[in-house]
Amino acid sequence: MHYETTPDQIRYILVEARRMLYAHPKVDSASARIRFVGFGRASLDLEVFSYVTVTDYGEYLEVAEDLNLRLMDIVAAAGSSLVFPAQTTYVEKSRGRDPNRAQAAEAQVQEWRQRGELWLPRLPQQKITEIENTLEYPAGGSAPGTGAG
Repeated sequence: MHYETTPDQIRYILVEARRMLYAHPKVDSASARIRFVGFGRASLDLEVFSYVTVTDYGEYLEVAEDLNLRLMDIVAAAGSSLVFPAQTTYVEKSRGRDPNRAQAAEAQVQEWRQRGELWLPRLPQQKITEIENTLEYPAGGSAPGTGAG
């Protein structure tokens, strides 16, 4: 993430990414994790890990692609974006932070705080059980016959 990403945007990304990992039917929820692990030279670094519960390599690549795209959607919904490599210099105006989405993500984090549902550093097992395997896979709008089934 960009250094302009606010702490509440990071919290939003962490919570939503965890939900997505736990809810995905092809992810082993016991192994799923995402953590804010540090400050890179030009980025705020998140580490994502999970075991995918398929044995066919082609199907694994499909699931990995789906997870990566869903993570990109979560980052965009938070009003942030991924960082370009630090070695590249751009002169154009940065698109790094979307203020409207950032405000919405921060408002969501405030609402979670007020309800006592800001599940950091981890979701309670009861919540994991409630959402486990509830995500549609492949994602809605995918062409028929593209999922491994």
